Order: sequence, then structure tokens, then C-alpha cells
Amino acid sequence: MANRKYLKNTLLPAFGRLPLGEVRAVTVQRWFHRYGETSPGGANRALAVLRDIINRAVEWGALPPTHPNPCKGIKRHRRPPRGRLLNPEAIARLWSALEAEPTEHRTSVDAIR
Repeated sequence: MANRKYLKNTLLPAFGRLPLGEVRAVTVQRWFHRYGETSPGGANRALAVLRDIINRAVEWGALPPTHPNPCKGIKRHRRPPRGRLLNPEAIARLWSALEAEPTEHRTSVDAIR
């Protein structure tokens, strides 16, 4: 479902006027850079969908086996980490804080444990 969304809302508006075999690396790079300025995660995902479309077209014979994938070599946008894992010291501090919590918050403390 998400792949269809990227195809319809992102890839077809950008590349739909071109035959698949005429999509060039420089065009994909420019598009990826522009899209990544506003949505780096979306650009990464849409690039993966486009890469898969080209690979499938080669696999299914719609493009010649020697056709280069214009997505190859494009570096994905780095995204900031979404969270972090607690190291053993942080877990020990959390456990101590949970043990020291007054009984009025016992339900919350139990849920965190």
C-alpha cells in the first residue's frame, strides 16, 4: 500500500512522462536531492521503490539485462536516530528511581517495570 502511495504521489509525477528505459541517473539524483530537502525519509523510501521497479523491469525482460539502474550509487539520506537504548548504567539508575518512587505512583512504576 505504501509503495503505491510513493508511486502515485512521488514517482509518477517526477518520472511518469519518461519511458522507463530513459530515466537517467542524473535525473534521479536531482529529484532525490530536491525531495530529500523536505522529506529525507520519504526520499529514501521512494528511491527504494524506484530501484525495485527498475530491477523488476530488467528481471521481467521489459528492459535489457545490461540496462544500468539509475538509482545505483545514490547514497541515502542519513536520518537522526529515533531513540536510544539504555546501557546497563542507565538501567540501574532507572531501577533505583523506580524503587524510590512513592507508593501513590505504584501503578505507573509497575507498568514501566
